[in-house]
Amino acid sequence: MSLPEHDVHGLTAAYAVDALSGEEHERARRHVDECADCRRDLAEFHATTVRLAYAQAERPPAAV
Repeated sequence: MSLPEHDVHGLTAAYAVDALSGEEHERARRHVDECADCRRDLAEFHATTVRLAYAQAERPPAAV
């Protein structure tokens, strides 16, 4: 399946967490190499995944 060019921007989040394979992965990789906005988004997605990986869950107050 081939995505229209404007839809490739939507692959950046999935690309950041290595959730793409095959043609979509390669298309996202090539696009990120050429698109400053998507490179910025990719860096932000990576930073967010690192924060989530080190986050600790806390039990909510009993009132909740």
